[in-house]
Amino acid sequence: MYKLLLVALGLVLLGGNLAVAQPDPQAKAPDGPQAAPMGKPPQPPKGRPSDPVGDNLFPPDLIMRCADPIGLTDEQKDSIKSQMDKAGGRFKELQQKLDQEVQALGALVKEDRPDTDKALDQLDKVLAAEREVKRVHIALMIALKNLLTPDQQAQIQELRPKIMAEGKNKRPGGDVPQPLQIKMMQVQQQMKQLKAEGRDLGPVQQAMQKFEPLMREKKIAEAEAVLDEALKLLGESEKK
Repeated sequence: MYKLLLVALGLVLLGGNLAVAQPDPQAKAPDGPQAAPMGKPPQPPKGRPSDPVGDNLFPPDLIMRCADPIGLTDEQKDSIKSQMDKAGGRFKELQQKLDQEVQALGALVKEDRPDTDKALDQLDKVLAAEREVKRVHIALMIALKNLLTPDQQAQIQELRPKIMAEGKNKRPGGDVPQPLQIKMMQVQQQMKQLKAEGRDLGPVQQAMQKFEPLMREKKIAEAEAVLDEALKLLGESEKK
């Protein structure tokens, strides 16, 4: 809801700017050479990234999908897993905090006559929590990029459009939140390792059958619980 509030404010401001820029239909054209009629607005140069931050960083799922083509080493995979484990717990903690702050803001603006000061103070808390989530997200992707060689980074950039398009078509329920992406990568990595060791993955595979249907229904909390169950089963398998 708070995002809708900000969008509405942006539209009001944008509308004000557009109103100022409208030409006066009664105004007399100036003497001298006429300016060329306005065509399409200037386009950014070709090759310019649409997202100067995201286009130069690599989310964990993208790196792991490129693991074989770019020749990701076992050492790099272990380091990636370590970074993801570290960020995973922090993401969950921050996401819970953000959800609490959003719920509190929702309760304030739900009133018939919301208190403006209280609502804006709570909005500041929401934005602060959101900032921390984004900060950890960016820190993780920077750490992952630093684990890759320049050649590997260039290869991922070449493979990115195709892989992201394939992932978007196959991904159930739309975009996957970052904490779930991390847990999904952990499950995939541990399953691959245990399979190579000849371990029984039946219980894990059975548990993961629930995941995609839940994501299609956008039941994020329930889907995350499935991943938690799978990680627990994988941990028990490693101890055997």
